[in-house]
This record gives sequence, structure tokens and C-alpha cells, in this order.
Amino acid sequence: RRVRFTVGIGYPDSIDAARATILRAVGGAEGVLAEPGPWAYVEELAPSSVNFAVYFWTASQQANVLRVRDRVATAVKQALDAAGIDMPY
Repeated sequence: RRVRFTVGIGYPDSIDAARATILRAVGGAEGVLAEPGPWAYVEELAPSSVNFAVYFWTASQQANVLRVRDRVATAVKQALDAAGIDMPY
């Protein structure tokens, strides 16, 4: 099952560095399928953030999808924090 969510970064931050950080975090999360691999595309230049649409695949059971989505979101937040990449609100 394909899962999608949005992650925003600050305008001063590097899109390339953020994309690489996001993809590493998503790909390393338990339950994310290696094939097809995760994607992260710039979706929107919003008023206070550059927003990525992040896609990944996991097993299709709903309970599994929710657990993996939590792991992925947590991993992305922690990775962006560690890289010093701002996530504005």
C-alpha cells in the first residue's frame, strides 16, 4: 500500500539536503518496503514553507500502515532536527 504525507521545510534550508535527509529517514524506518523505494517531491511553495509530498510503500493491513506511518513521521522529524533543517509552522 502506498502512503503519502506532507513535510514542510524553511525557505532558507537546502531542498537537496532536506530531500536526502527525508529519503534516508523514510527508507530506514521499519516496515517501509525497499521496492518501490520512497519518493520525496517538492509539492508546494507555501507562504511559510517549502512542502514535500513524501510517498512510501508498506504492507496493506491498516494497523500496519498506521504503525509504519508513525515510525516514518517520527524518523523524518528526528532526522531533520539532527540535520538542523527547520520545520516551520
